[in-house]
Amino acid sequence: MDILTAQHLVKGTEDSLRKCTRDFDGVKKAADEFVAWANGILQEQDECDLEVQTALPEKRVRKKKSMPGEVAQDEPVSDAGRNYKIKAHNVILDTVTDSLQRRYAANAVLCSDFACMDPKNVPQIRSKGYRKWLWRS
Repeated sequence: MDILTAQHLVKGTEDSLRKCTRDFDGVKKAADEFVAWANGILQEQDECDLEVQTALPEKRVRKKKSMPGEVAQDEPVSDAGRNYKIKAHNVILDTVTDSLQRRYAANAVLCSDFACMDPKNVPQIRSKGYRKWLWRS
């Protein structure tokens, strides 16, 4: 695999992650299907009493103490699914996509320049010219 192909794969991965960043419903559907499959396999086992939980555990909502004279009260998220979506799913995917962008976007032009030094690309560069070959990527 050459450096230009690797750069295209990283860019494709980044684009596909950005598309599914806020698709929590799709992730939840896939997780529910996996849980149903896993529970089916576990029920087939003879001496197995295990079961995969189908719902996130509900936690008691703690009331925040307010200082005297304080008027505004933020409502804590009471739904476990929404809480997971906000505090885990979104944070993780945002961190991953931002990290990919920071690490590889700055090097995209450099990777394109290094790709012209690959011996297998030399015939194409000679026939098309450097600028036309570079824009195909």
